[in-house]
Amino acid sequence: MHYVIGDVHGCCNALMRLLDRLCLTAEDVVYFVGDFVDRAPTHEEMLKTNQWVCEHISEEGQFRAVIGNHDLDMLDTCRELAAYEGTPELDMLVAEDTLESLRNAAKVLRRLPLYREVEAGGFRNIITHSWVCDAAGNSAIGEDGCINDSISMVESVWDRSCSVHDRP
Repeated sequence: MHYVIGDVHGCCNALMRLLDRLCLTAEDVVYFVGDFVDRAPTHEEMLKTNQWVCEHISEEGQFRAVIGNHDLDMLDTCRELAAYEGTPELDMLVAEDTLESLRNAAKVLRRLPLYREVEAGGFRNIITHSWVCDAAGNSAIGEDGCINDSISMVESVWDRSCSVHDRP
């Protein structure tokens, strides 16, 4: 069985309850549509979510993912924080456990694709955080049914101008 889970947003406890309810078997695969970070209800839950991501998300394991816009934001923040590495200002802004947790999660998130193609139930499925078209309406799916690599999937993750009703 294949499952797709939406934005976790740092809610590790809710995620654990959901995974328990699924009663996963070794053959099951869970795909996440990104946004593991941001909006955690507590600092501790954010740390737990980041640790879970580091321990469980992999390219071909039971738990796979694509990157979301909040994950991309976090990667940008990590790059900005790197400029302050070793300075007293960084120590004042970010606790060491938080910084280490962000760095570790960033290593995993940085490797996530923007989309995945998955064969399931006799259908070819595309898993992505957002639309499969860019802001200009160019489809990621070519006439031949293959992914069109010329469009900006990063733009796709952020674009809110398209609607499900606008495209088949």
